[in-house]
Amino acid sequence: MSINIIRLYATAICLIGGLSCSVARTTTFSVAPRAITQVPDSLWDESGEEDTIGKTRHNYATEFNALKYVLEDRYRGYDDTFRKKWYDHLFLGFGGGLHKDLEYAGYNLSPITMAHVSVGKQFNPYHTVRLTAGLGYGYYEGNKKNYKQWQGSVDWIYSLSTLMDGYCPSRLLDVSTVFGFGVRHNTTNIVDYHRTRYEIRGGVQGKIFTGPQGYLTIEPYVGVKSRHLHNKFGGFYGVNIGMVYYLHNNLSIEDRMRYMKNRPEYVDSTMQWHPQKWRTPWFAELSGGMAWCVGGENVSPKMGHSTKMSVGRWFSPSVGVRLSLGLTSATWDKTHEAMGEQDEDRRAMLSIPVQDDAVVDLHDMTADATAEALINPLGFMKNYSFDQPFNVALAFGGGLSWIMREQKTHLRTISTFYTAGLHLSYNLSNDLQVFLEPSFTNYNYRIPYRNIDAVKRFNAQRVVVRLGFTAYTRATNYRTRKQDDYEAPRIPLSFGLGAGTMLFNTKKTYEGAAFNYNAQAFVEGHFGKVHGVRASFEYLSINSVAPDNYTGTTEYGTEYTTTGLFKNNYKRGFVALDYLLNVTNLCSGYQSNRMFEAELFAGPALLLSLGNSTEPDGSIKVNSSHTMSYSPRKYNTSPLMGANGGIKIKMNVAKHIAVTLTPQLYVVRYNPNMLGVNMLKLRTFQTLNLGVQYTL
Repeated sequence: MSINIIRLYATAICLIGGLSCSVARTTTFSVAPRAITQVPDSLWDESGEEDTIGKTRHNYATEFNALKYVLEDRYRGYDDTFRKKWYDHLFLGFGGGLHKDLEYAGYNLSPITMAHVSVGKQFNPYHTVRLTAGLGYGYYEGNKKNYKQWQGSVDWIYSLSTLMDGYCPSRLLDVSTVFGFGVRHNTTNIVDYHRTRYEIRGGVQGKIFTGPQGYLTIEPYVGVKSRHLHNKFGGFYGVNIGMVYYLHNNLSIEDRMRYMKNRPEYVDSTMQWHPQKWRTPWFAELSGGMAWCVGGENVSPKMGHSTKMSVGRWFSPSVGVRLSLGLTSATWDKTHEAMGEQDEDRRAMLSIPVQDDAVVDLHDMTADATAEALINPLGFMKNYSFDQPFNVALAFGGGLSWIMREQKTHLRTISTFYTAGLHLSYNLSNDLQVFLEPSFTNYNYRIPYRNIDAVKRFNAQRVVVRLGFTAYTRATNYRTRKQDDYEAPRIPLSFGLGAGTMLFNTKKTYEGAAFNYNAQAFVEGHFGKVHGVRASFEYLSINSVAPDNYTGTTEYGTEYTTTGLFKNNYKRGFVALDYLLNVTNLCSGYQSNRMFEAELFAGPALLLSLGNSTEPDGSIKVNSSHTMSYSPRKYNTSPLMGANGGIKIKMNVAKHIAVTLTPQLYVVRYNPNMLGVNMLKLRTFQTLNLGVQYTL
């Protein structure tokens, strides 16, 4: 093609002054055509005559560069528009991975588990700069050394996909090269043992598009470090998996036009400029459920319980992150504890019957801090909505745990763990979900030997099935435009009753205790559609079985003291005054016809002692010619100060009547001293009440 023809074609397009033109053999150009297969030699008017429009200063096009579509000796892939404001293309990243140093044989350094955060900016379609900080943890096999690694690096990321096929931020997979340099500082738990090293690394990054602000990344790498053993250079390799969150919508103008062109015919008017595919909501969760120890040594299949609180955010409908705190208690072993007189000669001389051993459940309790990535496969669908009835997500991550295991030496240690689960949810109403989440967790911890400089490392596995509730947030414009007119009640009061059962986090329990139950009454005052105050009283009937001493007397008047199991009943009451927050109205706006609502409450609480009773367990054997006497223990009856909090799920079945489900947690400062209820330092009472509420 000659230069004159190229110039004539470019000039003719500019004379049109629009986004499309017609020629003798019609060729239509979109906003950003990806290929041009034919170039006309000249332009024609509608009558078929050759165009003779002269040049003037008014014949020009705006916001359209015709030279982009000039073909030379090969096809050229042109980019989408790259926005160049200073705050565009800023991103945050975080994730984790495994890192392995190439060491000499015999050092046995485990792979290092890494967590990292980063901040970066994309300066043009090709080049990105990233700053990363990381923390890693590992250990040496067979000894007491722990290995920690602090790391910082600067990386240059170059997009190969943009080079070969043009810039397109919504490309499903963008492949880039990564080159960087950094510094790391390694320490062990041995005093004055540390080392600073410098490193150069290179790798490949695969960035998966999930939404206007969210991407998944997989990044294998290799590198060289300085000051290896004996001051030589050494190698390393690893892989990182993470998420990238852009602070602003990262789509190009062409991407947005393509999306709006292909959007569903029906779009909620309140969401027209913020479609569901572009939502990035925050969320909060509260859940509880059943737990089993399924791996490790001396495992018992008896069920335990778990409680978990979480906050997180979806960076797109496909990917999100969740941070959680949880308490889990499960029976990991069973043992037998001898009862009665153990001196055989004395037992024979006094004719004391042999008592059966007590069965004791030993508990394994963990306090977990967890960071998890959430992957929603349904979010990749073209017309996905957070408001659809059913949702599913994969959750995987890791964290740190404080293990408290009841055994002969009372194990207390820090553990790292990995976890994976399946999050199945159902929408009760807009932005309020109920979910079921089975999960599997693998814990790694160590127990040091007392007589040598070595440790033994253990793995323990746990399966947990939790049932819980999730509350999502909405943008302010949605909440204000979607809500109904609020009519304040003449008397803004609600009354409710409920009953249920309770759970404890304890070191061990003796089998044979009766069922625990509780009952609650409450009154609430509402200050508008979001805020309120709540006063409640909850009665608790707590039962336990525990060994205690009793006195026996033979027919000849000889007294002896021995042990046996006794049943205990403790009547307690909690008085609480709480601040009340309607989470559903706060996060999603008021709607008068909403069936399900969630309300949070928290405040101070006072524990009252209402009575105690003790009686011998049926397992105690007494000689028919002997008598036994027992002096009940004296318990502390002073009120104990504490705190409480919970969530109330309401199902509005009529205008003034609602069914309620209320999980609630009480924490007291001092030990309530109840025999057989062997609480940890964190003294908690977890209650669950099903009830009814009437609103005036």
